[in-house]
Order: sequence, then C-alpha cells, then structure tokens
Amino acid sequence: MRSTNTSRNASILAKRAAKSSKKAALTEICILMKSASDNNNNRLPYGYVTKLINETNDMAWLTRDTVNKAFIKFKKDLENSDDNCMEITLSSSQGSTISDLSTSFSAGTLLLDERKGPGRPKGSTIDSKRKQKEKGYVVKKLITKKFSSMKYKAKQDGKRCKPGTL
Repeated sequence: MRSTNTSRNASILAKRAAKSSKKAALTEICILMKSASDNNNNRLPYGYVTKLINETNDMAWLTRDTVNKAFIKFKKDLENSDDNCMEITLSSSQGSTISDLSTSFSAGTLLLDERKGPGRPKGSTIDSKRKQKEKGYVVKKLITKKFSSMKYKAKQDGKRCKPGTL
C-alpha cells in the first residue's frame, strides 16, 4: 500500500487510466469484429479472433475470452442503444486496421476516467464510530437517571432497591 495520499491518488488514477485504455482498445476491436461479421453474413470468419490476438503482440492482457466477452457485451449494447449513434461509430472506423489499433493504444496511451471510486466515502467510518459512541453515552445517562430515580424512591419508602433492578 502506498504511504502518502499523493502516491495513493496517483496509483488510483493510473489504474483508472489503464482500465479505460483497455476498454477503449476492446471497443475498437469489437468495432472491427462487427464490421467483419457484417461482411460475412453476420458471422465472424473462422479464426478471426485468433488472428486479431496474434496481431496485437504488445497487449499481453488480451485473450480470446476477454475479446469474446467484450464482443458479446458490445452486441448487447448495440441492441439497446440508438441505432444512429452506433452507425456513425461503425462507419467512421471502416478503414482502420489492427496495426493502427496497436500503435494507438500502446503502453504510453492513457485515457482518464473521471468518476468516484468504489466503497464508502472518505471519513464515513470515523463518523459512524463517533455516532455509535455518542449513542452509548446517551444510553448510559438514561440508565443512570432511571436507576437514581428508583433508588431515590426506594430511599423515600425506607427500603432498598431490589437486586437486579439495574
């Protein structure tokens, strides 16, 4: 774990950038796969995914399963989204090849994604512990007041409090 807030924030931003860069690369690959399947009667040509993976040697994280899962998600998103938006995206990338893709998404290319991180907001755990401690103090005060009133009442009657009244 990083020791300073600055290095932690830099690490978080680097992870987000790498993730969004991978997502953009997979989207470009899915666009290429979609155009190839459209040209082949809505079926991918035999060995097309393997060919794409072999042409991108610098992306070690790229596997057949990753590409297939991304393509299934891409097709599902295509069905759910506006047709006009996706046609523009597909028509703009008709001339691109996998070699263009591997040069445009090298290790130096980072795309930043502005969003909140997962988990609880900063300081919420400390606040909840403080509130719990305050509730404990309030409960103890109520118990003390109740017991002292019972003790006072018993003293007025000239008796003692029964064992276990607290």
